[in-house]
Amino acid sequence: MIDKFRKIFGSVIKALEIIYVIEGVKPATRIMVKDDEFDNIKNFLKEYKLDIIKSEFKIKKDDAGDYSDKGSKIGLNEKGYYFSYIAKTKDVAKKLKRLERFDNHVELGMALGYPRCCCEFFERNFLSESQNKNDFTLDTLRESDGYEFPSYNNIAARHFDISLLNHFPCSFNCRESIKIAEKNLGVIKKCSNEWHDIFKGILNSAVLYTENGVFLLREFKLENNKLFFNNIMASTNNELYEKLKKANFIEIIDKNSVLLCGEKIKNVGVMVFN
Repeated sequence: MIDKFRKIFGSVIKALEIIYVIEGVKPATRIMVKDDEFDNIKNFLKEYKLDIIKSEFKIKKDDAGDYSDKGSKIGLNEKGYYFSYIAKTKDVAKKLKRLERFDNHVELGMALGYPRCCCEFFERNFLSESQNKNDFTLDTLRESDGYEFPSYNNIAARHFDISLLNHFPCSFNCRESIKIAEKNLGVIKKCSNEWHDIFKGILNSAVLYTENGVFLLREFKLENNKLFFNNIMASTNNELYEKLKKANFIEIIDKNSVLLCGEKIKNVGVMVFN
């Protein structure tokens, strides 16, 4: 089922969002759909008794450079994406559309099944992040104690189309987010043991998070402040990636700085997900 839906929606995360609604662990979802694919997706969802309605505007995704969640509104006559609201009833889908129209971020997030604490966190940081990349990961890290966290809340892996959450948790220790992730992982296991094992493996990673790339340090071992690793998944190929490939460990100074080959690297995010 996951592979079938991935072919339709273009990503594992989007596919799972739909499956969570079908399975009843998520009340509704909101995804971006290409304008010329909307009708086909609407017909596909009818098979699963899901309603979908589209936004009254289109979005042009900002695909330039590194990963970005950012997009800009464009006219309906231009090529782009619709925000699409999907639920088991049209009334719920219409409610999502209405809440977004009035920029009611907290109520919209809660209607999508996200914890209130995380919705309020999003609202607090929306103004500053909406002017940047709409990436709240380092805001989450700022609100989190230390740098070791439960793997359920690893949202950094979304850069590689792997995540149990479709919201930014208010902290990487957020218990309400963990509960959602646990339920979602249960759905994945029900659908596919293979995908369950892939998710478990990739989410259990150390992360070096920068403005110019995201690096999952795999098969890691943390000894005091030294983080040893045997493999790297990188969102981009740059100078930092080359340095990481030559090293087999980094020294963690704190959650925002490391030593790599004797060089201090600041203004990064360090997260160790176990």
